[in-house]
Amino acid sequence: PRIISGGIGGAIGGGIFELLLLYQMTGPDHLLGLILVGFSISLFVGITENRATSFALRVVSGKQEGQIFLLDQNRFTLGYGSQNDFILKGYAEVCDLHANILKKGKEVIIENADEGGEVLVNYRLVDQQSMKKGDVIKIGTALLQYYEI
Repeated sequence: PRIISGGIGGAIGGGIFELLLLYQMTGPDHLLGLILVGFSISLFVGITENRATSFALRVVSGKQEGQIFLLDQNRFTLGYGSQNDFILKGYAEVCDLHANILKKGKEVIIENADEGGEVLVNYRLVDQQSMKKGDVIKIGTALLQYYEI
């Protein structure tokens, strides 16, 4: 999204700059064109950044402590299997496919993907739960914390 919005902003700013050149404006008008290019790029990047607030999970226990899983797509899987988006290795009681994380607008939802495994949010057993900043997620013996970037 950042590249696309930067490209859109650059195209708009570049178009304005080209118009200034077409009419052979120099001096202060030329400077105005450069300012408009920068402003357009910044505006579109800012709009995109605001719309695409990033979320992440940070591992806060065990072998992978400190690892960050950036939630920058609409669907993620968690478990010990290599097919998962986020692989939790070295933790007891983690299933092959343990949980799904879904983004719906600005809401991020975690859901249990395996009847044999437990998903806890703030130490409460859940089947499906909307997450809030600071929530502690327990997948098997792994502890993760949800936060916004």
